[in-house]
Amino acid sequence: MKLVYLCNEYPPAPHGGLGTFTAVLATRLAARGHSVHVVGLYPSAQTEREHSAGVATTRLPANRFGMWGFLINRRRISRELWRINTANPIDVLEGPEMALSQVPSRFPSTKLIRMHGGYHFFTLLLKKKLRFTRASVEKASFRNADSLCAVSRFVAGETSRLLGLAGRPVEIIPNPIDTDLFRPRPEVAEQSGLAVFAGTLIEKKGVSQLIDAVPLVSKSIPNFQLWLVGRDTLWPGTRDSFLERVLSRHDEAVRQRVIYKGQVPNEMLPSLLALGEVLVYPSHLESQGIVIGEGMAMGKAVVTTRTGPGPELIRHAEDGLLCDPFDPESIARQLITCFKDAELRRRLGQNACARVRAELSVDKLVAHNERFYRQIS
Repeated sequence: MKLVYLCNEYPPAPHGGLGTFTAVLATRLAARGHSVHVVGLYPSAQTEREHSAGVATTRLPANRFGMWGFLINRRRISRELWRINTANPIDVLEGPEMALSQVPSRFPSTKLIRMHGGYHFFTLLLKKKLRFTRASVEKASFRNADSLCAVSRFVAGETSRLLGLAGRPVEIIPNPIDTDLFRPRPEVAEQSGLAVFAGTLIEKKGVSQLIDAVPLVSKSIPNFQLWLVGRDTLWPGTRDSFLERVLSRHDEAVRQRVIYKGQVPNEMLPSLLALGEVLVYPSHLESQGIVIGEGMAMGKAVVTTRTGPGPELIRHAEDGLLCDPFDPESIARQLITCFKDAELRRRLGQNACARVRAELSVDKLVAHNERFYRQIS
């Protein structure tokens, strides 16, 4: 089978997201004998092609100048796809929500959108205003799609509702978790009272409410510390650090309990997560939440959001705990529950690890993707 992925982040970004997903899926499918290509737009001066780990990659120079740039990019992608198709016809051409707007409707392959959380999904659910051009591009992409799949029931349902896709079937195929990298590490001693968050420091990840929960947790857990692992961002409309703006609301006692570890390569992340007694991800909105699955795979007690796809990953009090991500008291309450009960932490972590290995392992989900490709091609 010949597969082509439209993706702008291959090799993968430092942690999570579509880049990591595509790299994992592409290399595993290539190892199973499929012909796999990745085509994307990048800030490069010229077209670059390479072949690594069985995957052929084409990086096309991106033009960023409005609608004119969109048309130029569309022509570049179209020409590359026809070039790849000439030698051996493409069976499935796949991309995220907006990708198929850059593909000719007459292109002779099955065109598949994989929903990871697109423009309508994040803009409208975060109560922001749609921009007409981007909204139109995403709608055109869905009109061009022959088949649909999604990384969670939540993103499938909300995207279908927002874009009026009722009646179109959507296959649910979660993102795989690398259970070789993210695995229990019993040789690492956990740090008492330590909670670890991993992710970009932005409002929708629940970082503000998480830090607001710190003084509440510390009243019951005297040695409580919160480590933040990930890229800091700018406070909207300013040049100020997002983290510093949030911390500025609190006194020095709280600031000393919040330790910023910065952004780390994905392969180094497990060594930091292993030190935490609890992992905490109170995101306001996710399409799936790869970091949640990674924490579960490490056999950790995870506190995460009860909104969005949170309940798809975590069954409350069985393989993790769910909180209201908009309520610091709710976040604090679940953290305190975990810290005070070592047996609960052990049971949650054990159940979480077993569930990820059974349902979200790379091998299982690569096979699921393979079956789906055969079904639609």
